[in-house]
Amino acid sequence: LMTIAGLVGSRAGRIAAWCFVGLGSLGVMAMFRDPPSREAKLLDTGFVLALKFGHDPARLEAVIGNVPDQAHELWIGAGWGTAEELLVFNDPTTEDTEHLISLVNSYTATPRVLVIQGVDLAFTRNGNDRITEATRKRVHEGLRSPGS
Repeated sequence: LMTIAGLVGSRAGRIAAWCFVGLGSLGVMAMFRDPPSREAKLLDTGFVLALKFGHDPARLEAVIGNVPDQAHELWIGAGWGTAEELLVFNDPTTEDTEHLISLVNSYTATPRVLVIQGVDLAFTRNGNDRITEATRKRVHEGLRSPGS
């Protein structure tokens, strides 16, 4: 604000300040005009739940089990968050890859199918080129679908 107040003393400064206010207002209007969909919000919530509880599948199942009508998207988001936490946020190691496989395979049948969808989402979302093809292949080989 001090910078803007200093600029307002000149004609060019006043124009710059009004441009700043106008662009800021347009950004806020765009944000309220196109809010994220319910599905996107639930995927993001599942992502955050995975960052908090992803290391403990039983606890994550208990938390998501409290909202069965929203569980589908939350589980996909949890798979996405778990994969990103282990394979994107840091430089992934072989141990990280094996830990992801172990975590996903420890879920019961219904969540596991959705968590695997979330892992696939992590592989495709935002051009995640930090996950090598070898890592993707190893994860897909290691994940077990329910009943196998």
